[in-house]
Amino acid sequence: MLKRNTRVFFGVLAREVAPNSHLATLSIALGAEAEHDCSLTYSHNKMDKLTLPMPDNEIGAYDDKVLIFRRLSPNRYTINTLSGTEFAAAKRASSAIGASFRMSGPSSRKWGVF
Repeated sequence: MLKRNTRVFFGVLAREVAPNSHLATLSIALGAEAEHDCSLTYSHNKMDKLTLPMPDNEIGAYDDKVLIFRRLSPNRYTINTLSGTEFAAAKRASSAIGASFRMSGPSSRKWGVF
């Protein structure tokens, strides 16, 4: 689940759509793995929702990992995990432009752009 209108990062216009609307199909590779078709939708809870490729053996699970999305071309992305040092640098870069955020609700998950 992503903050509403995070879809803009993925090249989708920020416009009103009905809940449970399909927004785009994105090609996402986990590291050097093959690309997977992943669905970006607007959910019933007013959040954008992105399906992710199944984690590989190296990652094991997405829980408690810091993920970074990199755009390769329109509708093509890679996901990688960040180490503690890489995360600190990304957080500083995000804070420097006022783009470091925290989700509301029980998860309080941190996110940002840079």
